Amino acid sequence: MIIADSFHVIKRVYKVLKDKRNQVMRRFSEQKSSDEYYLLKHKCDLLFTKSLSYERKMNRHFKYYTSDNELLGLMLKIDPELEKTYQLVQKYILFNDRDYQGDLRDP
Repeated sequence: MIIADSFHVIKRVYKVLKDKRNQVMRRFSEQKSSDEYYLLKHKCDLLFTKSLSYERKMNRHFKYYTSDNELLGLMLKIDPELEKTYQLVQKYILFNDRDYQGDLRDP
């Protein structure tokens, strides 16, 4: 029998997401001025943020107003596997935060 608490599971899940981001980022390491590299390197915290800002601010790299939510969307479009990994992490977080009514052992 394996028993895992939510802290250690989420720690492992975040590590998988971080490793996937690093793997994708390495593909763009020769193009450090590219939009993809910028997003993966400098905006990676958006992958791990629970609530994103929809407030539009001037982004110096893109030279236009954008929100954290839009930047995350651009980042996830870089690689389908990164997006899939991110979506699975978000599903686990929702599952983990879910408010259960009653005893889980009840049928």
